[in-house]
Amino acid sequence: MGRSRFIGPLSLAVAAVAMTAQTARAQDIQYQKIVATPTATKAGDVAPGTEGNFFLGFERPTINASGQVAFYAVYGPAFNDPAGVGLWTGMAGELNLVARAGDAAPDATENFSGFGGTRVGLADTGEVIFLGTLAGAPSSTNNGIWIGTWDNIRLLAREGGNAPIGDHPNGEEDPPFYGATPTFNNNLGQAVIGRGGVGGFSSALQGDELDNALHEHSLFGGTADLLEPLALAGTQVFGESAGVLYAGAATTPRLNSLGQSAFAAGIKGNETGTAIFSGAPGDAAVVAAQGR
Repeated sequence: MGRSRFIGPLSLAVAAVAMTAQTARAQDIQYQKIVATPTATKAGDVAPGTEGNFFLGFERPTINASGQVAFYAVYGPAFNDPAGVGLWTGMAGELNLVARAGDAAPDATENFSGFGGTRVGLADTGEVIFLGTLAGAPSSTNNGIWIGTWDNIRLLAREGGNAPIGDHPNGEEDPPFYGATPTFNNNLGQAVIGRGGVGGFSSALQGDELDNALHEHSLFGGTADLLEPLALAGTQVFGESAGVLYAGAATTPRLNSLGQSAFAAGIKGNETGTAIFSGAPGDAAVVAAQGR
């Protein structure tokens, strides 16, 4: 996330909108300043957790139903003098640093070197989810997804890390459809988070014994303590006749507070096309399918 991606000086504001389905008037929108950058003649707001540095620019803010915000920002000691990048969350006057480049990455031996350009995920309960890059790690393992509250961030998944696949996802006993230790490849998809703090993302896997799903994205969801497969490419679709298999995920999942997901993915095998799925981990069933 480079300095050139910010247009400063800037201020970050959120809008509280009160409107009916019939009316949307400009006077119904109320803006509240969250933070502001300095100018050549005016001091800006101090970035919490940066030893007195100022916010210098912002990127990809988001807001939840509780009025909390999350955003990436550049910070530095003075106007037009950037020193680093980080991620913050909270409300006006109550912002907290989640992570910044140069700090130790939770559940890893390396430090953060930067953050992905995708929007920060922010649950209504305050948890965030984001993509981080690790300094000094090889390109095959240098990206990961972190999740949690600002003061308790945990690693959810990392390139090259073991992927949860459950017990014999295709119903085969010897051998299972996947190898003993399939891993996430270096193509982690965008991370999202449900209103209740359950995260989700897509990724292709390495270590597929039959080489059926190596280049197709499977879906995963959960928390740092319990990550589960939502749909594994190449495995049997729940509730369908034998031989109807999940193909690559077409979208990132959407998750509710119970961990149930909705997503689009292809189907292959005895039937082909695209379908919409919904359900709990491992039990996501077809809601609507192309051609039906």
